[in-house]
Amino acid sequence: MLNTELSQYVTPCTSERLSALKPVLDRWVKITKQCFAGGMRPERWNTEATLVGHFAAAVLAEGGSVLQELSVRRSRGAGRLDLWFGLGSVSYVVESKVHRLERKSDFEQDRIVDELNNLLDEALAEAERISLSPGPDRRLALVFASRYPWSSQYGSAEQLRLAFVKAVYAVQRVDMRAVVIHGDGLGSELPDGYCHMGTALLGRLVSSNIGARR
Repeated sequence: MLNTELSQYVTPCTSERLSALKPVLDRWVKITKQCFAGGMRPERWNTEATLVGHFAAAVLAEGGSVLQELSVRRSRGAGRLDLWFGLGSVSYVVESKVHRLERKSDFEQDRIVDELNNLLDEALAEAERISLSPGPDRRLALVFASRYPWSSQYGSAEQLRLAFVKAVYAVQRVDMRAVVIHGDGLGSELPDGYCHMGTALLGRLVSSNIGARR
């Protein structure tokens, strides 16, 4: 069971414009928890291809359609799109990035927030350069943030998890946000003395599409 301070941060949320994706976000949380519960160490599956695949699986589970690694035209020539998906009557093109926290210095909250913001902007810029016919209704950037195992000499697992989650929630102009806390969130460690903080998903629509944010 998560402690009170940590539990207040782990409710998936979307902006009004992405409210239709709330079931997808909830499903992504379940899929990510299942991967951890299956016994495979997160650092082995916290790759961009796998994480995007989990999100695509969540879309499919909610009745959507998906295409990964789609051949597309970009402003500078041919390329590949990380993900296209349709849900209801709305279609999305998605570019994604992965941010990993691997060093003690990575726990500086301002630095984490700046890096996550930069990755969201970078992914959005890439999504805006995609040319599809018919065009998508929305262009979306996804950033997956993960905390790799880190020795308990830098603080208890609970302290490190809380620092990670607070940084994720400090990012502004986000249209979709969810955090999965791996383990019990109370300081349990892996057998080798390391602990994994969690995996987070942040989504941002292009500015012309962004509605109310939280």
